[in-house]
Amino acid sequence: MRLYFSIRRWQLFVSAAILLSAIGANRADQVGNKEVLQKSFNETNQRREKLFSGEEQASKADANLAKAVANYYIHRISNTAENPVTLHKDFASAIGRIEKSGKNRAFVDLFAPALVASMKEVLANNNVKTDGTVVVNAAMMLPAMARLQHHSINDYLASLVQDEKETHDAVRHYALKAVREVMPIRIQLEPDPTQPQFEDFNDPKQNARRLYDQKNVDALAKYINRPLKVEGMTQAQIDVIRYLRREAIVALAQTSAPAVSALKKPMKMDGLVAPTLMKVLAGSVQPPPSLSEKIEAALGLCAMRYPNMPEYNPDVANFLIGRTLLEFTTEYNKDLVNFAIVGAKKQLPLIPFKGDSNRLTAGLKLLAENAAAGKVPTARASADQLILKFAPIATNISTYKNVGGERVQDLNQYVNQIMPKELKPFKNLNVPAIQLAPAP
Repeated sequence: MRLYFSIRRWQLFVSAAILLSAIGANRADQVGNKEVLQKSFNETNQRREKLFSGEEQASKADANLAKAVANYYIHRISNTAENPVTLHKDFASAIGRIEKSGKNRAFVDLFAPALVASMKEVLANNNVKTDGTVVVNAAMMLPAMARLQHHSINDYLASLVQDEKETHDAVRHYALKAVREVMPIRIQLEPDPTQPQFEDFNDPKQNARRLYDQKNVDALAKYINRPLKVEGMTQAQIDVIRYLRREAIVALAQTSAPAVSALKKPMKMDGLVAPTLMKVLAGSVQPPPSLSEKIEAALGLCAMRYPNMPEYNPDVANFLIGRTLLEFTTEYNKDLVNFAIVGAKKQLPLIPFKGDSNRLTAGLKLLAENAAAGKVPTARASADQLILKFAPIATNISTYKNVGGERVQDLNQYVNQIMPKELKPFKNLNVPAIQLAPAP
């Protein structure tokens, strides 16, 4: 069976979300009408922008101001007479002004929880079946909220992602997009304590950042790895699962590091990213991953930097990436007959092969650069070979020509050649080896 989440099926999911954002809802907002929200917001005028910029520092006395501002930006979405495009732009602009300053964290500490409270109220007081426009348009504000990079917002996003019973998939979709905004994670510092900058587990600032990153990584990894029984589901339902899981994979792929911490001495294994992305490439998540999901996971592994993480095993990543390149090429050849023809029977490609080929080509260059920086000669050598062997394949794909069997066979032989004896993501840490699922 060919495991795709195709462009054609993506359109169905996106169309459903658009439909939800355009129907239902005559419900008035639950905090107050437009005039009340505007009046409360106007009362913050003199101080608000000074707090945004950090010109003045917030105190506990500004809690009501933060609440009024949060209500103004979030609760207005409940009034369907308002233009949601304008509301989204206004909110994104406000977040942008706050982002510019590095001196306003005291205000963010008040504003972020207030935004979460307002968003919870809007989502709780509107039913996606009858008030779809409110729910979806509110959820579309989550990525802008996440740009504040505050733990209260991150915790809320994690709860939306993981709550299978209460979170509608349309909301989960935007929550997963929002988690991208908190990436990448920090790159592990030199483990040697004699170095000027090193991993210091007694440093409160380092510990706070590690915990922040770990929570974000763990939320995504848990969602991607969750066991699902798909017996009895329709193909459309399985496709939605893959679509949402792909969003989680895209977010996790933005981390740019194999883990938050991966050290032998002291033994640390926190916020493990690489094993989850490797499991996607190995096909050992359920339901089996689509090729589109594998491409995103492969690109995430290509982008990983590990100059101070000798425990990471990039040879495993390179093998699995090579395996994915082989599957990508094989499926391209199979689908070429459907989209490279002229006439009424011409179809869209099941995935954007040309664009993904370009992305994979760029990703392989990063793979080689990161192996060189990480001082892993075997990984650098295999990355260089993957670049050489995929280049002529990418050339054919760029012009929608069939990839000859000799090219496919050459890549296949090399991938088999570089398969490690044991697929351990980390060399000496107690992390299970990756289990390969049978080829689709």
